[in-house]
Amino acid sequence: MKDPEDRSSCPPRVKLLTLIADGEYVPHLEVCEDCSEFVAAATEAVAAFKDQRELEEAVALHVDAVLAETPARHWSSVIAGAPDLRRSVVIRDLLRRAYDAFGADSRLALDMTTAAVAVCDVMVSSGNPPSMDLRFLALKEHSTALFRMGRLDEAIGAISRAWPIAMRTEESQRDRAILSLCSAILYSQPDIARFDDAIELAETAASVLDIYGDERRAIMARQTKAQVLMVLNRYSDALPLLRTVTFDLDEATGESRDTATAYALLALCLVELESHEEAIEHATTAERVFLVYDDIGEAARPAHFRARAVAGLGRFAEVREEFHRTAGIIFAARHFDVWLEMRLDYVAAALADDGSADVRAELESVVHVCATLSATESTQRRIFAAEATGYLRQLAVRDALTFEAAKNVRAFIARNASRPPVKFVRPPGAFIM
Repeated sequence: MKDPEDRSSCPPRVKLLTLIADGEYVPHLEVCEDCSEFVAAATEAVAAFKDQRELEEAVALHVDAVLAETPARHWSSVIAGAPDLRRSVVIRDLLRRAYDAFGADSRLALDMTTAAVAVCDVMVSSGNPPSMDLRFLALKEHSTALFRMGRLDEAIGAISRAWPIAMRTEESQRDRAILSLCSAILYSQPDIARFDDAIELAETAASVLDIYGDERRAIMARQTKAQVLMVLNRYSDALPLLRTVTFDLDEATGESRDTATAYALLALCLVELESHEEAIEHATTAERVFLVYDDIGEAARPAHFRARAVAGLGRFAEVREEFHRTAGIIFAARHFDVWLEMRLDYVAAALADDGSADVRAELESVVHVCATLSATESTQRRIFAAEATGYLRQLAVRDALTFEAAKNVRAFIARNASRPPVKFVRPPGAFIM
């Protein structure tokens, strides 16, 4: 019998399991006690479980062996290619792993959902398909994983595949509403910007999910609609929706991260509508809840909204340092595009307070960061932002910078951040360098 400590000559365990599942004779098992015990334990556990939990544990052991001995890029093909892993319980195990990875390792979550969909597909083609509900779930979660990795076109493709399956699930109407919500979130993304479709889908999802008692997703749908309305500068339309969302989240989840996010959106909406006193109240709530979770980065955003509101009340001097503090936190987190908007908010607020305020140092730092990003991490948005902020710097050098000019450039950059970018065009009569 071979020394169990020496596994250098052992075949990959996933290969051993596949050979056994195919009924092949494996001479290696007669000379390697370690591999023999592993195969016996894995195959016996899968074949002779006492309950569902025991089966799930056995499958997890089997999948662990595949993941340990297979490069990540091959997980999907190897798992789907193993006959004894073409089972619904394996799909559920892969989706469980994806759930655990969401938020911590988006790449791993995508790998797990890719494998789950591959197993579904091979089971369908072999004439032993999993349930429609499980196929729907795998495609929905795969779309979510693709979305979180920024692969928007592929995410829409996964949703498209899920629609005909959702027509045949046990809760078909609810599942179609869930897909409507997923589609609304995708269509609201800046690089897709199908805003009318996003609003319509979010409305449909909210109404159906309310009927089914799916409160969390119904709230998400209303919040998605509100965010799209804000992108379209329809703040008055978004405001009542955001009030409902914050109230519902307070009732359903208490002081959760979702609640904090909703209060931050409400505060921003109120700032844009110049309801500054109420904006201060909700921004303070959002910041406090984020800090409960030690999320300093997210807390900086509502704190910045509060600074804008206080400045809007004519008290810029009180929040001058708060503008700098919150921007510093965002910069340290490397959210440079958000930082740019925050610095332009500061420039506009300073000029609104004092038309002759010296903001040249702030504009120099903004232009420097924009130019660096355009050179090292170039996108159309960043190239156009560099052109727009360069225009402001030229105005400042000529002592011609105004609040209106700063506000217009800030609005241009915000517009490009939320939809397909357009080139910056200097206003009529602007000087030419």
